[in-house]
Amino acid sequence: MACMRRIEKPSPTEAPLLFEFDPKPAEEMLTALGGLPLVVQAFRSLRLPGSVKQHLVVKERQRGYDEATFVESFVILNAARGECLDDFERLRADPGLESKAYGSKADESQILKSPSA
Repeated sequence: MACMRRIEKPSPTEAPLLFEFDPKPAEEMLTALGGLPLVVQAFRSLRLPGSVKQHLVVKERQRGYDEATFVESFVILNAARGECLDDFERLRADPGLESKAYGSKADESQILKSPSA
């Protein structure tokens, strides 16, 4: 039986990165929470607001935010590693989320509205 040579494949960790670092300051607003819009998109793409409306009834009156908005807000808070209701204020204060994530202050304030407010 012939001795088979094992072909060494380079590890992906040995390859150069697929991007270059640019030391110039960015002109646009950046945030460490830039992935939150993707969380919102996934939440909505999975049709979870409809599922929440169908299976969760907590409110007795038709005023204020609906249950799906509350659940989405807490999903966002969880994704941002929030630990308490006060962390909603930290999300509302992030200028990158205000300008990039939801397109306008009105949309952002609705999504990140503290349930206690």
